[in-house]
Amino acid sequence: MGIFKRVKTISLANMNHSLDNYEDPIKMAKQYIRDLEFEIEKAKA
Repeated sequence: MGIFKRVKTISLANMNHSLDNYEDPIKMAKQYIRDLEFEIEKAKA
């Protein structure tokens, strides 16, 4: 069972590393602002 756990851990680490490379902090901040604006409009209604 130990080998499967290690393979799973390595696979998850590789996937997270790949996702980190695609993240653009500026785009993420802009999306966060859009989401907040949407929530504010929804709360006003």
